[in-house]
Amino acid sequence: MDKRTTRQVGQWAESLALEYLQGQGYEVLLQNYGCPEGEIDLIAREGGVLSFVEVRARESEEFGHPLETIDRRKQGRIILAARHFLHEAGGLEGPMRFDALGIVLGPPHHFTLVKEAFEV
Repeated sequence: MDKRTTRQVGQWAESLALEYLQGQGYEVLLQNYGCPEGEIDLIAREGGVLSFVEVRARESEEFGHPLETIDRRKQGRIILAARHFLHEAGGLEGPMRFDALGIVLGPPHHFTLVKEAFEV
């Protein structure tokens, strides 16, 4: 197997996440939203809910599940970035949540989607 850079693996994982979420009924609105406060991997709608999705991937679970890497500090940066996005977008209303998608790249790929993974 060829060696990929961390960035290449991240981009590949996000493309897998996009495809997976669309298959779960999400409409992806934006990828890789960034601001001075942080970044959000995917911003999507599922039904009437606006979802800020953090994607984490690992090639195996040898050192733990990918979702275990979303610590309080990371959650805080995602929340700040979401606030920044909402301020920029202006006028967005309705229910919102923070989801997390962990991908064990395998093979085979194994997806773990946690809706409402954390709260503000």
